[in-house]
Amino acid sequence: ERRGERLVLLYTDVDVSPEILFRRLTAAGLPPLWIPKRDDMFAVAAIPALASGKVALKQARELAATMARNSS
Repeated sequence: ERRGERLVLLYTDVDVSPEILFRRLTAAGLPPLWIPKRDDMFAVAAIPALASGKVALKQARELAATMARNSS
């Protein structure tokens, strides 16, 4: 955040809360730097994808930025 960036998590399973995701990521042994804050985890209808099925990174970044801006 100090550098103008923050880690945001987009997920599609609306039955899972950010609290559960946070606990699962922590339990997986990820470094704290790689785990977004609970307020930066957003449920979305779908992750943007290319025709090949791969994640559309540019659109995913834009969606994440929009979600983060709207939550502030």
